[in-house]
Amino acid sequence: ETRAFFSHCCGGFCAGKPLLSYTAVPRCLSLHKWRLYLFRLAVVVDHIRIMAKGTDLTFPYHIVDHVVKTAKRGDVSSVIDVIDQYCYSVEKAMNVGDVKGAILDKCFLEASPQNVLELGCYCGYSSLRMSRLLKEDAKIFTIEANPDYAKFAQQIITFAGMEKRIQILQGLSDEVLPTIAEKCGVQTFDFVFIDHAKELYKRDLIMLENLGLIRHGTTIVADNVIYPGCPDYLKYVRNNPKYKSANYLSKLEYTDREDAIEKSIYLP
Repeated sequence: ETRAFFSHCCGGFCAGKPLLSYTAVPRCLSLHKWRLYLFRLAVVVDHIRIMAKGTDLTFPYHIVDHVVKTAKRGDVSSVIDVIDQYCYSVEKAMNVGDVKGAILDKCFLEASPQNVLELGCYCGYSSLRMSRLLKEDAKIFTIEANPDYAKFAQQIITFAGMEKRIQILQGLSDEVLPTIAEKCGVQTFDFVFIDHAKELYKRDLIMLENLGLIRHGTTIVADNVIYPGCPDYLKYVRNNPKYKSANYLSKLEYTDREDAIEKSIYLP
C-alpha cells in the first residue's frame, strides 16, 4: 500500500529537508508510524528517479513561490491561471490541468454538490477549480497523504482566499475516511473527485460505499484513467450495476499525451 503512494507524493525531500532524516532507520515505531516512515522514504526514492530521468516535473514548493510572486492575492481565478501558465511554460505538475479541468468543471456544475470530497490534494489546484463553482454554503474536504503537499496546498488555498471553503485533511485515506463523518459533520458526499494513487482508486471507492459516505446519485469523477491508468477501477465501475459511467477522452495535463476522466453516478 505504501508503494501505491510513490507516484503522487514527494515528501520532505522536495521541501529541501535532509535525505538522511528519512533514510535513518528508526529503532522502534508503531505500525502507523512505520507506514508513514515507509511512505516518506518511498517518496524520496521516486523523486530521485524523476530527477535522474531529467523530467520537467516540478516540485510543489516551486508552484507556491511562483503563485505568491505572480498571482493576485484573494483571486482564485488568478491563482489557477498562474499555475496553468507556469506548468505550460516552466515545469509541469500533477494537477488535473486546464483541459481536463474544464471537464471536471462541467461534471461539478451538473452535480451542484453541497458536500464535496477530494482524494489527493497535491498543491490544491483542483480544489480551487471546484471552489469557484461552490454553492454559497457548500464545502470541499480534501484528503492528502503527504504532509508537505498538505502544507503547500494550504499556503496556496489561503493565498487564494478559500481557506474557509476548502478543508485539508492530512493523512492516509484509509485512516481518514472512517472518521471523516464525525470529524467534519458530514453524513454523505454529493461529489467525489479521485486523483490520488491510482492503485487506491477502487479500494477507496469501495470503502466509501461500505462506510455509507456516498448516497444514491453521488457523482464520482476519476482522473488519469488512461495514463497512468487504473484498469481495476474502470472494470469495477463499468461492470457494476450500481454505477452508470461515462468516459471523457482528453489530454494528460499540460501535454499532448492521451488521457481521460471517468464520471460515474452511484445508483445502488
